[in-house]
Amino acid sequence: MSEFILTFDTAMSACSASVARGAVVLARRFEIMERGQAEALVPMIADVLAEAGLGAEDIGLIVTTLGPGAFTGVRIGIATAQGLALARGVPVLGLTTLEAVAAANRPAGPLLVVLETKRSDYYVQLFGAGGDLAAAPRAMDHAAIRDALPDDTTAAVGDGADRLIAALGEDGARLRRLDGADVADAAVLAAMAAQRLSSGADPACFPPLRPLYLRPPDVRAPGR
Repeated sequence: MSEFILTFDTAMSACSASVARGAVVLARRFEIMERGQAEALVPMIADVLAEAGLGAEDIGLIVTTLGPGAFTGVRIGIATAQGLALARGVPVLGLTTLEAVAAANRPAGPLLVVLETKRSDYYVQLFGAGGDLAAAPRAMDHAAIRDALPDDTTAAVGDGADRLIAALGEDGARLRRLDGADVADAAVLAAMAAQRLSSGADPACFPPLRPLYLRPPDVRAPGR
């Protein structure tokens, strides 16, 4: 398998792409955007490949995010990864946005990743020291999160962290806001994928890409 990894993310309020040789990023594009990822992604991929002096045929692994995030954005990333992988006959790896944000922020103690749903709740996941999973990802409102918080002060990061801390009021003091990466970044996905490969993971055994939806879509069938 080629050592070059193509990664991208469109699931959140950004669009990013990178090409890496192992964990070394050769080219990266990152842009904050609420919408327009469908139009921005393919040109970004072309740009990072060109900057790295590579073609699509040189890529040995494709990595994208599975969510949680915007429904349309999640589908864009997965569909693009599946299309490129099918055309080139290369394996694909899906990683969650919660994992990606956690991997970019490694405090000494527990970490709560809080992502926006653009509703009253939040996408959250608790990670232990060193990035170990401490709880499954969930969609929760601030009251449920308050009840689930550890007794000790917990670091918090993510594009929903500020809103959550404000909603918790006095209980917000139980969270220590990190000044770190609040959204997923393709460059971080590359490091995560390289780590899995170096630990002996077989790309041929990576599971099929399936979106991680933690709550139903904001769409209802029209009434009669």
